[in-house]
Amino acid sequence: MRLLAELPQDVIPTQQKLDFFYRSNVCYGRSALMLSGGGVFGFLHLGVVTELLRHGLLPRVISGSSAGSVVAAALAAYTDEEMASLDLIGLMESGGADTRGLIRQWLSGAGSRFTADDVEKLIEATIPDLTFGEAYAKTGRQVSITVAPAEPHQRSRLLNAVSSPNVFLRSAAMASCAIPGVFPAVMLKAKNERGEAQPYLPARRWVDGSVADDLPAKRLSRLFSTNHYIVSMVNPIARTFLPRDDKARTVRQAALSLGMGIGREMLNFYRGVAKKYGDNWPRFNMMMHSVHALLDQEYSGDINIVPRFRIQNPLNLISQPSEEELRLLVKEGERATYSRIEPVRRCTQISRTLEEILHRFEYGDLRPAPGTYRRPKSSRRRPPPTASQLKALKADSPTKSGKVPKSRSSRAA
Repeated sequence: MRLLAELPQDVIPTQQKLDFFYRSNVCYGRSALMLSGGGVFGFLHLGVVTELLRHGLLPRVISGSSAGSVVAAALAAYTDEEMASLDLIGLMESGGADTRGLIRQWLSGAGSRFTADDVEKLIEATIPDLTFGEAYAKTGRQVSITVAPAEPHQRSRLLNAVSSPNVFLRSAAMASCAIPGVFPAVMLKAKNERGEAQPYLPARRWVDGSVADDLPAKRLSRLFSTNHYIVSMVNPIARTFLPRDDKARTVRQAALSLGMGIGREMLNFYRGVAKKYGDNWPRFNMMMHSVHALLDQEYSGDINIVPRFRIQNPLNLISQPSEEELRLLVKEGERATYSRIEPVRRCTQISRTLEEILHRFEYGDLRPAPGTYRRPKSSRRRPPPTASQLKALKADSPTKSGKVPKSRSSRAA
């Protein structure tokens, strides 16, 4: 493909090459990384993204729910270079005594005395004060965070630079981490035209995104043309139902699938009862809706990264891990990802190469002079340029310099 892209104009016209590569990019699709919820085990995601970054295989399209939303928000706000040197655990621990106490309280699930202000202090120690749109302009990553409505009869939202560019990353992560019954529901905040923070949909409150859409594959496909999904699964409930490679567990997996089917049918029946008597049983109605949403989701992707961890006691999910234990979780995430590096590399090689070539046509050494080509209709699905790309375009504009811009390094998808 690189050979075709670099052929001279008299062999294959530039316009013909542009049409071909834009169409190929749309038809072939893109890869996305989805980070599940999982409470304290969300620190496993840090190891997953660290290992993918180390090998240059981190997709540009990323989603995060619940605990995964914090890691996703960090990826949205920090560049590759910043992520390589970032110590997220140390960053939270360095926030002072009050913040360290809040971290322990957050991880231990002390919910009744925990307010939205407390959660905000934790997020502020980790995530810069950026909107989705500002974060995309900085890093070029198309990050989405799922949030679920606190009220019945409402739909979950997928927040990102396309659907909600002015919403703050911090408020989105806070909402996605608001476990129902543990943390209070959160009101989203957005930046207005004067640069001030204001409520976003002030009549609505939002809770844990994994309740409704832990892995939003269909929505990512519609927004970003993704059709290949890498899943980092640390949800202790959902990982039970993931397909196993071990043939000895075939019977167990079949029994689990049968149990899931029976459970869904029973929940459908009780949902009908709750809907009929919903006015009299509001809590029962809400509980049935949440349980059905949890069991009715698809929890696997094309490549599943499932770090190993054991829960001998369910209370470990709300225990108070030490900094050393958290770092061990990160190491386990790296170990689990290392064994999946080659499948990820092989399955994403074509899409990464197409992205690299299009980047060279749009911002690099293959960019044609203005007025010598037209952008195909298929290019409308391309992500908008980042702030650094726009700056480079202005600096190397042929109308100003009178010459074709020199080669610049391209970014892989």
